[in-house]
Amino acid sequence: FTLGDIGSATADWKLALKANPDSWAAHSNLGFVYFEKGQLDEAIAEWESSVKLNPDNDEGWGGLGIALFEQGKVDAALSAYKKAVEINEEFLSPEWLRKNRAWSDKSLTTVRKIIPLLPPAPR
Repeated sequence: FTLGDIGSATADWKLALKANPDSWAAHSNLGFVYFEKGQLDEAIAEWESSVKLNPDNDEGWGGLGIALFEQGKVDAALSAYKKAVEINEEFLSPEWLRKNRAWSDKSLTTVRKIIPLLPPAPR
């Protein structure tokens, strides 16, 4: 996002949700917009809605994890991010998130802090 794009993205995703309030993808995307703007409470609310509507939404769980982490809620953040990894182990790769999901530098900075704190996967 550029600064100008964030404002229009917010309006666009809110409009999408007005048309389809049950769109888990729109809630997730609006969560990322709020995260970029530093509006963590709003981001968390959107991602919580997203994963409630689609519990298999890796992006929603991952987003929820990074926002909770930025709020200092480390245990809740690790729990949420772990769910993203359980759905899609590629969430352990910031490079994959950048390339395949277009996660921002801000998001990936937080991901890089979370990954070393996750418990090892059971073998």
